[in-house]
Amino acid sequence: MRRRQEHKGFSDKKLFEETENKDKSYYYAQVDLYLESGQTQRALYQAIRNIAYNEDDPEAYINRARVYEKLGRIEKAILDLKEALRIAPDNENALQRLNVLERLNKPEHPSGDPS
Repeated sequence: MRRRQEHKGFSDKKLFEETENKDKSYYYAQVDLYLESGQTQRALYQAIRNIAYNEDDPEAYINRARVYEKLGRIEKAILDLKEALRIAPDNENALQRLNVLERLNKPEHPSGDPS
């Protein structure tokens, strides 16, 4: 009961932000661990949560883009990378990843022309 009273009045977001300030890389690393262990749905859940609490951090969007890429959802990954670049236009990681994914996502022969 005492613990509940100590945190009464704080939203979950506030508590999360306080923890994030200590070391938000922990939460981003969770996404990596889930991906490495093949738990892509858990990785996606954590990546979405990271964005909810860090919507102005381009790394949160880059992280979720990696999950979408792993899931084969290239269009969604591209959208996240574009959002990361909207926040931080000079982010080299996002720029490089976006270039690669856009090339992969292009049809080999536009408009049906095989040449």
